[in-house]
Amino acid sequence: MLQLRLVNATFDQEVLAALFSDRRPQGRARFMHGSNYHTAPPTLQQKYLRFRLRLHVTEPSLFAYLFLPVLERRLADLGISPDEEDRREAVLDELLRFVMHGEEAGWVVAHKSQNLHALLRRAFPMRSDPAAEASNEDTEQKDETRIPVAQRERQVEKDYQYTRVCRAILDDDPGLASRFVQESNPDVNRTSLCFGTTILNVFISRGSIRTIRTLLVNKPSVISAQRHQYEIFALASQRSHSAKETVTLLLEPSMAIRYAYRK
Repeated sequence: MLQLRLVNATFDQEVLAALFSDRRPQGRARFMHGSNYHTAPPTLQQKYLRFRLRLHVTEPSLFAYLFLPVLERRLADLGISPDEEDRREAVLDELLRFVMHGEEAGWVVAHKSQNLHALLRRAFPMRSDPAAEASNEDTEQKDETRIPVAQRERQVEKDYQYTRVCRAILDDDPGLASRFVQESNPDVNRTSLCFGTTILNVFISRGSIRTIRTLLVNKPSVISAQRHQYEIFALASQRSHSAKETVTLLLEPSMAIRYAYRK
């Protein structure tokens, strides 16, 4: 069935809707769900993400709820208007590069639309409201609006800063990565539900030796965990053909940091 998608663009969308939509014939199993999303090929994951964003009004999802405000923030910062479709598509492509939900975070992306309210409570823990619970009103449909505005704004801001650092990492721009880390001082161990992982993991899994070095210099505390040291040095050695380069760019800043701590 997936091969039939290639016939034409319209048929492609119809096949994807049949696979991804919650509106399936009774008895048909879900094709994509939280426990298997991470096993799908990257191209199919991207198709699924775009499907969730396109149908966010009729089939709402937690991913779309988290991602779309970050997208709009980026479009606004670039001064891109609603009618500039090509430029908007380019920004969407850019931000989707940073989406890396693994097995533990698959529930954010792939879930039934009717589960959104329960997932919102999981993503945004809220204090119980005795008055609301005592009322006869249907508070289930109000979960989204009950999320404190300040909490929502903080989430969008943190995820937006996350994208700035990730952009520098994936574009292999250590200078920009260093500036963004210094300016926003992000928690590199914070898991972004919107993008599925931590800034530290993006540095380790996708960064060049040069960009990893900026992390060691600007966030020395990350190498205090021995597990992170092994990951950083092992991956760095795989990405360089020069052992001397690896030692110079990684050991030098880490040794300087340890010397500073001793003082």
